[in-house]
Amino acid sequence: MPKILFYIERDLHLPYLVPVMEELKKEPSVQAAFCAPGFIPSSGYKPGRGVPEDKLKQLREKAPAYEDPRDFSPDVTVVGDSCQFLLPEHPGPTVNVGHGLICKGTFYTERPHSRRDNLSSVICVPGPWHKKRLEKQVKIPIEVTGFIKTDQLVKNTPESRKDFSEYYGLHKDAANILYAPTFNSDLTSLPWILPQLESLADKNTNVLIKLHNMTPQNFFDSCRGLAQHPGIALLDDVDYPSMMHHSDMMISDVSSMFVEFMLLDKPVVLFRRPDLQMFNTFDCRDIEYQVRDAVDETGSPDGLLDMAKNKLENPHEKSSLRKKYRRALDYKRDGKSAKRAAKTVLETLDRASTPKSRSRKRFLVILDAEGSSTEQTEKSLLEIKNAGFEQKMDILVVGENRSEKEKDDSGLPFKTVCEKIKETTADFIILLQAGFCLPYKWAEHMSLHVSWEKEAGLIRALGQKEIADSTLNFFKFEDAGEMPPSTSAHLLRTVGIGSKGTGVCGPSACVLVPTPKVKEMLAGACPSTPAKLCGDLHRRIGSEQTITALDVYVHPGPDTKIPPPRY
Repeated sequence: MPKILFYIERDLHLPYLVPVMEELKKEPSVQAAFCAPGFIPSSGYKPGRGVPEDKLKQLREKAPAYEDPRDFSPDVTVVGDSCQFLLPEHPGPTVNVGHGLICKGTFYTERPHSRRDNLSSVICVPGPWHKKRLEKQVKIPIEVTGFIKTDQLVKNTPESRKDFSEYYGLHKDAANILYAPTFNSDLTSLPWILPQLESLADKNTNVLIKLHNMTPQNFFDSCRGLAQHPGIALLDDVDYPSMMHHSDMMISDVSSMFVEFMLLDKPVVLFRRPDLQMFNTFDCRDIEYQVRDAVDETGSPDGLLDMAKNKLENPHEKSSLRKKYRRALDYKRDGKSAKRAAKTVLETLDRASTPKSRSRKRFLVILDAEGSSTEQTEKSLLEIKNAGFEQKMDILVVGENRSEKEKDDSGLPFKTVCEKIKETTADFIILLQAGFCLPYKWAEHMSLHVSWEKEAGLIRALGQKEIADSTLNFFKFEDAGEMPPSTSAHLLRTVGIGSKGTGVCGPSACVLVPTPKVKEMLAGACPSTPAKLCGDLHRRIGSEQTITALDVYVHPGPDTKIPPPRY
């Protein structure tokens, strides 16, 4: 029976993962389970992780829980974002079902931030616009499935407005304004707008406040104080369908909820902070800024109140623009987005049994076994295959120390190997020194750098522990020097995907070169060894077209005596 694991890095992923789990549980041939890291609440503006106990209890009623994903041994893992830090180093196929319509320049952008989505085997996106935005940086399959969170709005019939107002102690016949700010200290409108809310609420107008669960506690305390006012209420996450249906307009900043609300064809007013463009991932080309012609925007807290009242009186203004963006951002809107995402998971299951049939790139790996023992060579051959998940690979072994069990192409003279390179149809040639450990999907991730850097001629794996440690320190892993190399390699793959160093960055044990460049090199005399070929390629290609892949750390195994990196 196929096993599907739902990995829940944070509870904010639940609205996206749980509906897909419910759809897959309808399949009698599928076994579903979930796991989550230990719960750490958000602190200040630092994101927490895991799921609080009350929500875990609800999840355990839906599916069995596992502390360690390896205990379940899933055939496919489903994630709600590119958060894969605590998955095993070799997690197998993963499906990213996403978690938002926009995300402050971090997702759905043409900038390198989006490269981390390549960690998965396939990604589901809400609409065709998202797919278009990702295609420059994301080279895995991108499936347009619709926005899972809005399935609730399409399928669920909320309670009456009267019952909703009575539950929260609001004015029964008043209009409802929903205030939904983001949490980031550099982006939130809370310091400007909270002081205005009490003057906005009256017998004709209720104010509903929805805070992100990562909002600092002091703002929650302030909002609880405001909620003592008879026309103001502080809402919970579980009220999402009701708050969206029963609100007449929204006030926000850069929260993704403003786009979700806009797609209901309801008016939105945004507060624009004066320092917005200083935010480190601000990009006016991103979706959250391109859709602002369908909303009203101001940098004045006082002006915002007047603008909000005007929108209540004229809700149909800009309706045509809102409807235009709905088609681009939320595929079909038929309440079946989770069902389509579940179908993508099942298709990934089917492909996982024959992964080579869907690999789009082909690699010819030259395993340089000179100076390595037979045992090291055999381990390297196994490592190449296990860590090269989903990839089509041909392997030629060069060197005297080799196993007698290997096929005819093992232990070939390098001159013969050079002739085979001239005849190959592989897309890339890899020179790999035997005895070194490889991170998951190493060849694929090295080749991605050629896609991203059009001038790249030679991609080198990171081979120096000092550079690996300093790179992890840059990503805030300050105890990197204490980590075993395998952990460092896993973390670099997860947080550093797409990161590069220019030039040599010290010797390496693994290099990747597009096949045409190698064939061009071999048009003359054949070098005597792989190391000599690598040196010739370095000189011909030049340092300006040489890149070190900081996300692919190739390192010696524990207690393994092997020659130092020579490429």
